[in-house]
Amino acid sequence: MSLQSELHKYLIRYVGNPFVLLWTGDLSMLHEAREYDKVYTFPRRKLLERQWTKLMRVLKEAYESCPYYTELFDRHGIKPESIQSPEDFARIPPLTKADIRKHGDKLISRKVDKRTLLESGTAGSTDVPLPFWRSKEAVRTKWAQTFSLNKWYGWECGDKVAYLWAVSRDFYNPLSAKAKIRKFLTTQNIMLPARPLSRVILEDYWRRLLRYSPKLIQCYPHSLYLLASLMESSHYEDLGVVHVEKSFPELGAVISTAEPLYDFQREKLRKVFSCDIYDQYGARETGLIATECPQEHSLHINTEGVYVEVIANGRPAAENEIGEIIVTDLINTAMPFIRYQITDVGSVSQKLCKCGCELPVMKSIVGRTTDIIVLPDGRFFTGISFTLSLIRDCPGIRQVQLIQEELTRFIVKYVPTEAFTDNDLVMLKKNFETIFAVGLDLTMERVDEIPRDPSGKSRFSISKVKIDFLK
Repeated sequence: MSLQSELHKYLIRYVGNPFVLLWTGDLSMLHEAREYDKVYTFPRRKLLERQWTKLMRVLKEAYESCPYYTELFDRHGIKPESIQSPEDFARIPPLTKADIRKHGDKLISRKVDKRTLLESGTAGSTDVPLPFWRSKEAVRTKWAQTFSLNKWYGWECGDKVAYLWAVSRDFYNPLSAKAKIRKFLTTQNIMLPARPLSRVILEDYWRRLLRYSPKLIQCYPHSLYLLASLMESSHYEDLGVVHVEKSFPELGAVISTAEPLYDFQREKLRKVFSCDIYDQYGARETGLIATECPQEHSLHINTEGVYVEVIANGRPAAENEIGEIIVTDLINTAMPFIRYQITDVGSVSQKLCKCGCELPVMKSIVGRTTDIIVLPDGRFFTGISFTLSLIRDCPGIRQVQLIQEELTRFIVKYVPTEAFTDNDLVMLKKNFETIFAVGLDLTMERVDEIPRDPSGKSRFSISKVKIDFLK
C-alpha cells in the first residue's frame, strides 16, 4: 500500500469518519459497532434471549402504532402479550410483497412522521421494485451490525473496498465540492457496475483493480466469476501491465452477496484472487441476515437484526429440511416487517459451529421460490445445480437458462459457442430428460446472451409455477 493511501486510511478512521458522523448526528454508530463486537461473542442462550426480547418489542410497537398490524392481530384474535413461544408467533399471517404494496402507508408507525423517514426499495429482481421506509436510527444500527461482522474478515474503517455491484442507486457520485470533501473524509471505495459486462469492460475492471489494490472486494459472485475466468485465461501483457506473483497483495477477502455462491465459483475465486471467499446473505428490506465465519465457513444468523423461520408444508421445518425462509426485522419499528415472505428457500441447523461463535447457523440457501422447478411428481430442483448438468457433454453450448412456463411445459434458452453443432442440442435434450422426465413439452431457443434481471442478478432458472412451502 502506498504511503498516500495509508495516510488516507488513518485520516478516514480517526478524523474524517468520526467528524462526519458527529456532524450528521450518527456518532453513536461507532459505539454501537463496538458493543456488537462483544454481543456476537455471547453464548447462544443469551443471544436467543436478546433476540426474543427484541421480537416482543417489535410486536408490541407494531400492534400499538401500525394500523395494518392492529387490524391484522385483532382479526385473528392475537395479542402481543399472548405470544409466549415460537409456535404462538407462527400464528401471525406472513407479510407478502403484495401486502406491502397494497397497505404501505398503514404499515408505517403512527409515532413517526413519514417525512423524516428514509425511502428505500428493492431492485426489482423478481417483480416491480418494492418501496419501503426506514428510520434514520434503524439504518444507523444496521450499519453498526454490518461494520462489526465485517471485522471478521479483517476489515477496518478506512480500508479500501472495491464493489462489483449492480444496483445503480447505491452508486454515489458527488457533484458539489462539499459532497466530494465528505466522500474523501469517509471512504476510499470504488464502485464497478456489474452490468452490462463484456470482455472490454472486464479488462478495464482488471486494470483498475490492479491499480487500486483493495483490501476487500464485495461482489455479485457471478460477475466476479466472469472476471476471474478472464484473468485465468488471459495474459497480463494484454493489459499492458507487469505480472507479479500475487496480483493483489493487500486483498484479504472477497465477500459474495446478492446471489447464491456456488462451490465451483468459490474455488475459482479463491484460486485467482489468492484469498478466502465468504458469503453474506441479506435483503434490502431487512438488512444483513447471515454471514460466514472465517474458521468454518458456517453461515451465522444475525440474531441482533433479524428473527428467521424456515417453513415447510405449513409447519416449522426440521433441522436441515428445505423450506421457505420467513424473516422478521428486529430493528426498523417505523415500518415493521413481521414474518416477511422474502421468497428465498433454505434450511437451518441447530448445531454449534466449531468456530466458537454461537450465533445460529443457516445450513443452506438454495435460491428463490421463483427459481425452483417443480415437477408433476412433486420433485423440485433449484438454481444452477441442474443447469450445469444440462450442458454436460455439450461443448458447443456456453450457457443455458431453463424457464418453466407451466407444470409440464419448458423453454431452454441456450447460448452457442463457435464450436456449436447439432449434436450439442441432441445432448442437451437427452440431459434434460435424464434429470427431469421424458414426455415433458420442451422448446429449445437459441439466443445471443442470457440477460440479467433488473437487479443485475443472473437467473439460471425461472419458474412460473407457484410452489408454496407455507401450505
